[in-house]
Amino acid sequence: MSDNSRMDAGEIAERVVKAVDRNRLYVFPQLSSKVLWINKRLFPGLYFSLLSLLYRYEMAEPLFFWLARHGMI
Repeated sequence: MSDNSRMDAGEIAERVVKAVDRNRLYVFPQLSSKVLWINKRLFPGLYFSLLSLLYRYEMAEPLFFWLARHGMI
């Protein structure tokens, strides 16, 4: 397991296999990833504006690692 995540590859693989068995098009191993995806679909302009702002000020990588460490993505 990585230092930056709460799920290991085996857990993710199990969820992917279950999703494939259910004929799902998308696989969201964690609830927060589904929330991010829904926001991206409903508010693409806002989503990409915030993302570009995070990258411009070099805050994206530290934020993503923090979210991963806390099991949010």
